[in-house]
Amino acid sequence: MIKSLSRMLWLVSLAVLTLNSAPAAMAQETVDVRPGLMWNKTGLPAVFPLQVRTAVGQNYFLHLSDAETDEPALAAFIEGGSFFRVLVPPGRFTVRFAYGRRWQGEDRLFGPESGLVALDDPLEFFVTGFNRKSGHVIDLTSLVPHLEARIDRLEICQGV
Repeated sequence: MIKSLSRMLWLVSLAVLTLNSAPAAMAQETVDVRPGLMWNKTGLPAVFPLQVRTAVGQNYFLHLSDAETDEPALAAFIEGGSFFRVLVPPGRFTVRFAYGRRWQGEDRLFGPESGLVALDDPLEFFVTGFNRKSGHVIDLTSLVPHLEARIDRLEICQGV
């Protein structure tokens, strides 16, 4: 129920964004953004790996929020088709993506053409054992038209 509510809020926000967008001329405006971490609002160090595989043709906005409180945790911009890896803080996060061609800023995402995907289950980033950092690989290459994301575990061993 909470997952579907969270997903519904994400979709409602896109609908409001689309309805409130400026005239067509303004909808074509793009905002320059560099791929990578945009912000980390957790106050915790980002040390756990998250890798995202994407196809060429779309760009992606990655948004992590605390799985319990839904507070924004981290955001990143991904250029479609390019290798992308970001370090995230420890915790359990709901993962959402917006995607499209022309980035128009965090308020408008990719404008009316924005697509949205929310992973069904939160992802957890934590230490296992003495020296193993546990993260994830998310594969969105088959996102369109199937709207499926494949998730695999990614672990990094660190020696002393």
